Amino acid sequence: MRKFIIVTLLLCSVPLTKTVLAQEAESKIKYKFGGYVELKAYFDDYKSRTTRNQMIYLYPLAPDYVNGRDANIASILNAGVFASRLNFAVTGMEFMNAKVNTFIEADFNGSSQATIYMLNIRHAYVNMDWGKSVFLMGQTDHLTLVNEVTANTIAFIAGYPSNPLNRSIQLRYSYSPSDNIKLLAAAHIYTAHKSVGPEDAQANAKIPDLQFQIKLGNTQKTFGGITAGYKFLKPVIYDYQRQTNAPTMGTFNFGAFLRTNIDDKILFKTWASYGENMTMLGQLGGYLMQWSEHSSIKYESIGAISWWQDTEVNLKGNFKAGLFAGYQTRLNASGKVISAINPDTVKDQKLIWFGKISPRVTYNISNKFILGIEYSRTTARWAQELNPKLEPLSKYPATSNNRLELMAKVIF
Repeated sequence: MRKFIIVTLLLCSVPLTKTVLAQEAESKIKYKFGGYVELKAYFDDYKSRTTRNQMIYLYPLAPDYVNGRDANIASILNAGVFASRLNFAVTGMEFMNAKVNTFIEADFNGSSQATIYMLNIRHAYVNMDWGKSVFLMGQTDHLTLVNEVTANTIAFIAGYPSNPLNRSIQLRYSYSPSDNIKLLAAAHIYTAHKSVGPEDAQANAKIPDLQFQIKLGNTQKTFGGITAGYKFLKPVIYDYQRQTNAPTMGTFNFGAFLRTNIDDKILFKTWASYGENMTMLGQLGGYLMQWSEHSSIKYESIGAISWWQDTEVNLKGNFKAGLFAGYQTRLNASGKVISAINPDTVKDQKLIWFGKISPRVTYNISNKFILGIEYSRTTARWAQELNPKLEPLSKYPATSNNRLELMAKVIF
């Protein structure tokens, strides 16, 4: 009788134990809301390539002469709050001895000019952290966008388009053999930020964009690294002239970055890249395609070189002063592919180069309320005519835009 009572009590305690353990696990989970409200007002004095109500600025357009006068000499004044963000994080979960957390963030930029003021998903991922190794699944920044080395500009997207912009679905693995070394590898599937050409070119290739990175050093002192990657695209599926599958196009990218902190007073950052058809990152370039009755389909990728630096100095009274400078140039073709230039496969094909210099001043109130002003001068050089190698036969005079931008930002 005594044994029966003991066994019965043990059996009855099992559901209770599971309930207690579940309650303990649930009590470790934490939820956090965050984001910021940001108001920006901006003035331009020359027509430029922009989007999102002129808030996202690229570069001035080529001259448009009408009766001897450049019709693009025209100013605008605009403002917006759609860069404001909301985010939500969940921490405290565990699985396979890993700390599991999730993060989702959205702004109101929409996915295009037509959907502005609608929610736009920036990040949505699950992170599994074992300490030295971390595995990420979901959508976040492309590996070429190094969060530790981004410009602190007032202008939207931290130095874009000199700095890359791409958020994509990815599987990312990072391993830290020591405190000052981190190795990363990622496989990207593009979502909103795609290469020029057919939208399903990467899906047709059936191979993700593969990126590898090494980070060295301490972000509080000196920190840097390199990124290298290779992607595959298949703009055309079938070659009907040869009655065979069309070839897959492969392109590479290479980048380097550096950050150094001098006596906690001067923060210097720089980033540079070189590669082929990096249009999914917002860079110039693309590809040429040759397809005729007498030859099979051939591709040639058009590359670009991009560079920027950002220096910020801590001043007295919560003031900071900064200076951003950036430059990007499109490379020419080799001439191995003879084809008419297709504007759908070469981004702004007549744009040879553009550069920007931007001084700024910000005032931080308890790191939660920030006011700022920034002046930017962006200059671009466009070709009037191009040869089949994309070399300029004639050029327009350089055009420049002066932008004055004001910001008020409250972080919560």
